[in-house]
Amino acid sequence: MPPSVFVIALRRLTLLIGAPMKETLWRAFAVIVSRPCVAAWIIRRAQRTPYQHITSADGQERYMGRWWLFDGYDRARQQPKHRWFPWSVRVHHILCEDRDRDLHDHPWHARTIILQGGYVELRLIMINTHGQVTERIERRTGTCAALRPGEYHRIDQVAAGGAYTLFITCPKSCDWGFLVNGVKVPWDVYTADDSASFESSRVAGDK
Repeated sequence: MPPSVFVIALRRLTLLIGAPMKETLWRAFAVIVSRPCVAAWIIRRAQRTPYQHITSADGQERYMGRWWLFDGYDRARQQPKHRWFPWSVRVHHILCEDRDRDLHDHPWHARTIILQGGYVELRLIMINTHGQVTERIERRTGTCAALRPGEYHRIDQVAAGGAYTLFITCPKSCDWGFLVNGVKVPWDVYTADDSASFESSRVAGDK
């Protein structure tokens, strides 16, 4: 697949992030990009441009490898680099489950597509008098999911060999954090507590 064709297709599809009526198109796109030959090309291409990987607090264990497929955000100016494509696209290699004890959200609207492997995710459904109610969802190769600020989740199990995902994000809209006793705690406050956080080397403002 020529890079220009991939970018054009992705540009059109990213317009549909979070649109419930367009889930069928997202699922079709996920099936296409997760085909072994296409997924392998995407992963190889992204690995030319590494991003900061996420490790354990002591730096001895990698939690997630991250590479840019398209870096669309200017951090110095805090705005998209291009009006025509304000999204960022990365490839993630999730190697182990989230070991933070609490669920977290993200600072932008995003889509994740499983290219290879898979994982089990816990998503918050509601909070009642008995505590948090979560849903257990199995994410397999070829599936996709929306992520939104204020929606809390945690990766609970990861397939042998990890999971490669295509991760598409809109511009940042808020800070991310952890849900502790029904209250959102900013990521930097939470990760300062070593007893609560495993991945305390997360990148500021960007999980």
